Amino acid sequence: MPATSPLIPCSQLPRTAGYDSCLDFATTGLGACDSLNMSAMAASGDDVFNCGCVALVGSGPAQAMAVAEIDRWERRQAVVQFSLAALSCVCGTAYLVAAASSRAKRLRRFPASLAYCMHLSDLVKSVPLCLVAALRLLHDTGAGHVHDEAAAAAGSEPLAWVHTSSAECLCDAANAHPGCACRWGLLAFLLQAGLVGSVSYYLALAHNFHRTVADPFTRPASRALRYHAACCCAVLLLSATYLAPPEAGEAFGHGFRAAFLACWFPRRRGASLINNWQALLTVSLPIGGTWLMALALYVRSFGLLRQGASLRALLGDARFAQLRQGGAVVRVFFLYWVVTATLFVASWLLAGAPWRPQSECDFESLTLRSHFGGGAEGASSMCGVAAALQAAFSSMMCAGGAINSLAGFWAWRKAAVARRQSREAEGGDHSDLSATRSPQISSDLPRPPPYLPKGRHSLLRG
Repeated sequence: MPATSPLIPCSQLPRTAGYDSCLDFATTGLGACDSLNMSAMAASGDDVFNCGCVALVGSGPAQAMAVAEIDRWERRQAVVQFSLAALSCVCGTAYLVAAASSRAKRLRRFPASLAYCMHLSDLVKSVPLCLVAALRLLHDTGAGHVHDEAAAAAGSEPLAWVHTSSAECLCDAANAHPGCACRWGLLAFLLQAGLVGSVSYYLALAHNFHRTVADPFTRPASRALRYHAACCCAVLLLSATYLAPPEAGEAFGHGFRAAFLACWFPRRRGASLINNWQALLTVSLPIGGTWLMALALYVRSFGLLRQGASLRALLGDARFAQLRQGGAVVRVFFLYWVVTATLFVASWLLAGAPWRPQSECDFESLTLRSHFGGGAEGASSMCGVAAALQAAFSSMMCAGGAINSLAGFWAWRKAAVARRQSREAEGGDHSDLSATRSPQISSDLPRPPPYLPKGRHSLLRG
């Protein structure tokens, strides 16, 4: 790459041009970016996009072509994400309103209260995604992040584009940029809190489903307080760091992620094995760990459900049907998170795994690298696939609220049909009413199957 490349570290932008916030604070272990020699970087094979902030300066046709390509990609992604996130907001709001009505008391009872909180978390997650996508559609890039007046006053080249996760820097470059909404960390906190809440209550549902199948003689509502306490603690613990400024440390902060069109954790690259501890500890490990734990619980639960004859005799037809319907809803949640987590892990392995610390993959860096170089071209051969997977993961996050809410409505309808059929069956045989509604287990019930713990003498309720 020639020494006159239009790609420069943001630290080389003139401070008098209004770019005081465009620094390399989001990068670890790469202090050389402060006085980067582009020719030396190209000769050594380093990647300029490992700098925390990279600026594209100038107003030539090459710059305009690169900006137009990035703009087309982001607008297409924004259309998809806005449509899905808006649908999730509508479906989530409809479910919560319906559950709050006086005729839907069953949706507020345990374990339906866990699903209610999961739908609430999905709505909280969908709102910032919808807002940022809408702001991106409203943002007219024109010739890029134009700050011509300040640049002309400083006697410098105009800024065509800036590749960074710093909300303050993006606002300096163009105050209408959607990244400006990421300042102060509120939208990043809401996205992270909604994501963690959805994942936490999903795992609570999986664990409760397993305990209900494995131990039907323990009242499920007795576990409610512990589930809610654990989920609320997880939300606060894994989301509070997003309210801190990015300068607070490597495990704190917030920023605009163009790859996901979202306010989330800032971009951090460097030569260390792990550069973004915040993303690892609050996103990667919780999503991956939840997927593995839920998989183990479901395999065990559905294995026990195959012993249906013994369990049906203990619980009765109505309770057993309700349990099977709950299992069908759990399958929907499970399949959704299998797809979503797989997309995230695959994009992480291709774009930013710890054993690939010297590569940065998203569509912005991919486009700028293809037009102007920047080193490490060989390491970025899979960046196109990684960028597509990141967009797909973000779209699945936007669609999660709609998928889960529709599954909840479906379960609600199936449960209502089952209750109506149960009442009709009871009305046809009044001799069984007292036995059916008795809160105790009669002495003539079959003995519990061998996989059930003994000594429990209260029926499932709640």
